[in-house]
Amino acid sequence: MILVIVLALRLVVNMAARGLRSKGKKLPAWLGGLNRLLNRIHRYVGIAATITVLIHLLWMWTAIGRPSISGLAASFFLLLQATSGLGMLRRKGEDRRKIARAHTIIGAGLVIAVIVHRLPGL
Repeated sequence: MILVIVLALRLVVNMAARGLRSKGKKLPAWLGGLNRLLNRIHRYVGIAATITVLIHLLWMWTAIGRPSISGLAASFFLLLQATSGLGMLRRKGEDRRKIARAHTIIGAGLVIAVIVHRLPGL
């Protein structure tokens, strides 16, 4: 859950930084530093989140016998997110921008899926 929060925070900080830059305003030092840090570590956080979710999925499968539907949906979104992120590595130009946009949209879906998964009874 913490890893997904870090990834969602990156999206929020990037949007705030982009909004300030588009208005011609200078970024506060703390926001620029946080933006650089989150951009630098987000690939590793994503990989750690994917590994953690796969371990959790296997654990739930062996302990309970079946994972929850909301958990399967959240893990599906995370695997899509990881696949689209890795798909951007060798792309350039317009292809990369399209994949990056899909990566962002999938990320928003992932956050919603994780929130739903954390609700009791789902």
